[in-house]
Amino acid sequence: MRRCVRTRSPGSGLATGDLNGDGLPDLIIGGETGKLSVLLNIPTPHPHCRDGSLSGGESDVDCGGTCPPCALKKACGAAADCHSGACTAGECSL
Repeated sequence: MRRCVRTRSPGSGLATGDLNGDGLPDLIIGGETGKLSVLLNIPTPHPHCRDGSLSGGESDVDCGGTCPPCALKKACGAAADCHSGACTAGECSL
């Protein structure tokens, strides 16, 4: 779904649409100079990703699995669990 909203300033405006294909609305802001700002709607992590304990399918405390990726030296089960994209012997690596 795309929707446009005009503002009072000539040449500026707002629009929404699903720009990154996640099914959530993203915001596009146009200015008088012709430049655009795009704000992607990024889902917030599950509550268990902020509880300070290993829960909810995380590979380490509050990271991996359904949570944001883990930092180096944190436990992992797959490359996707790591911010670096590398999981070696169960630990996030370079």
